Formats: sequence, C-alpha cells, structure tokens
Amino acid sequence: MIMQQRKDTEGSLREVQKNIEEMDQSLRGALEAKLPIVVEKEVEIFKDIVEQQLREEIKGDLGHTLRKEFTIPMNDEFKGVNKKINESKQKLVELLLANKEQEDIEARRCNIILYRVEESRGFAS
Repeated sequence: MIMQQRKDTEGSLREVQKNIEEMDQSLRGALEAKLPIVVEKEVEIFKDIVEQQLREEIKGDLGHTLRKEFTIPMNDEFKGVNKKINESKQKLVELLLANKEQEDIEARRCNIILYRVEESRGFAS
C-alpha cells in the first residue's frame, strides 16, 4: 500500500513536471515570438527619442555657435565702420565751416571801406 501510494505520487509528480515543462516550452515559444517584435519597437522608439534630442541639442549649440561666430566679427566690423562715419562727419563739419568762412571773405572782398563819412539818415531834400 505505501508502495502503491509512492508510485501514484511519483506518477502525479511526473505529470506535474511534464505539465510544467510544457508550460515552460509554450511560454518560451511565446516569448521568443513576441520579444523580438516588442524589442524592435522599443528600440525604434528609443532611437527616435535619442535622434530628436540630438537634433535639438545640435540645433541649440549650432545657433549659439553661429551667433557667436558672426556677432563678434560683425561687432568689430561695425565699430570700424562707425568710427569711419564719425570721422567723415567731423571732416564734413570742418569743410562746411571752412567753406562758410571762405564765402564770407569773398563777400567782403568787394566792400569799399569809407573812412570818416557819415551815414545818411534819409533822403536829402
């Protein structure tokens, strides 16, 4: 009787082990079938996220770099142009003053200076 129970228990244990192995095999098969698809999708999503982040980072860095590369030389160039404009304005003012003075001299050249002559106060009658 104990032997019979032992054989029955061993038989039941074998059946349970067989069922466990079958479930393990079916689970492994399902995992092997679905895992590559899921992993591929996740890898694709991860790849897209990383690519987007890199683009944003490069775009920000590139914009900053371009601004830096163009702003500094342009500021230096504008300072030089501004200096030349100010010098030109100063020379123009000096030329205008010299021209006005020359015109004044020319206008007075033909003046006749009369010494000790009284100015007329009106028409003589």
